[in-house]
Amino acid sequence: MSPGERLSSGRLGRATTARAVAVALFAAACGSEPEVGGVRRPPAQAVEEALLGTEASCTQGAECATGVCAEARCISLADGGYVWKAHTIANALRGPLATAQGLDAAQSLLEKLRDSEGLGLQEGVAVFIGASGVEALAPLLEPLLASESKRVALQAQLAVLRLGRRLEEARLEALLTHDNAVVRLATVDSLSGALRRESQQASRATGATLATVNDLSSWLLDAALGDADHRVVQRALVGLTAAPRPEPNVIDELREIGLNATEGFLAHDVARLLRAWGESP
Repeated sequence: MSPGERLSSGRLGRATTARAVAVALFAAACGSEPEVGGVRRPPAQAVEEALLGTEASCTQGAECATGVCAEARCISLADGGYVWKAHTIANALRGPLATAQGLDAAQSLLEKLRDSEGLGLQEGVAVFIGASGVEALAPLLEPLLASESKRVALQAQLAVLRLGRRLEEARLEALLTHDNAVVRLATVDSLSGALRRESQQASRATGATLATVNDLSSWLLDAALGDADHRVVQRALVGLTAAPRPEPNVIDELREIGLNATEGFLAHDVARLLRAWGESP
């Protein structure tokens, strides 16, 4: 099955407009500073503490803008290190990033962190941007996509997918056929998230959005039907519950996977997917 045109690149302008509207609504509705880590901070301060760190000591996560305290200090993105930390910090900053002040601070600080020489930090910036769900931060990924570090470039590519933006077909193909199953899993999960978002808008969608839904479904079907790792297949099946019903021959292939599966969870997910499409397992 040959996927068609990739994620539409025209969504950045719409996303920027939508972000401005969201910021205005947020400010009007709240009228106060968002609470981060159990403490009310101005949005820009919360972003600065979470990305760069603070000299203040802590005894518990509730005292930190990131919600994470370790060895009497608040963990920040600038500390470098693990991917989980970037995800955790992004989740903690959802409120501040929904404000104009918080978003402006994030764009400025992330650009500085991105341009550092630390590859681990560049990787963390890419993961943070993808996990944030803020499309206005997507342009910051461009230099990271061209990084000579395979790890940095890989995380930047996954971040592009998580934001629901276009990724070159060759790069996406390379991710879905990567030797490391963890990379393939992350790619399938990113495609699944984008498919869910697009499918929720399908009832009022333009032709371009409907084409994107079909395109994402096609990539996930390729993973479900062609990957040798049952974990990747299983995750692709879960993502496909948001996809439109495919051609009968594809349903037959999926039904065959369920019948021949030696893993109980895989057979269960095939059955659930087929029922979502109104088919018998």
